[in-house]
Amino acid sequence: MGAAAVAFAGSGDRTSARAASSHAVDVLERLGAEWDLNVLLARMRELGVRRGPHAKHRRAAHGWDSLTPMERKVTELVVAGLSNPQIAERLVLSSRTVATHVSHVLAKLGVRSRTDIAREAVRHRVASG
Repeated sequence: MGAAAVAFAGSGDRTSARAASSHAVDVLERLGAEWDLNVLLARMRELGVRRGPHAKHRRAAHGWDSLTPMERKVTELVVAGLSNPQIAERLVLSSRTVATHVSHVLAKLGVRSRTDIAREAVRHRVASG
């Protein structure tokens, strides 16, 4: 999946690469193929093709509603007890990028530690469940 996007990117056709990548991302998301999705996105980044804005801008600046989809994924893995390097490996990101996501989650939730993130996640699940 995504071979066309990689081929277009390799030939320098960024417009076609972005379109093919977007289609592949949609299919992989529908299939729940998270690992394949992350590998494709990492490969496209290596080739200099950025996905661009793909999440709708949110009005909320703080709280659970302000978290981006990636921040939510990172939060789930923090709650599961994974370290930043482990999260980075699982999501095919750099540890530095994961650290940035964790920092954003801390700020948006108004908490100071990973333990606080887990506590807020439990509270949020109880409130929304």
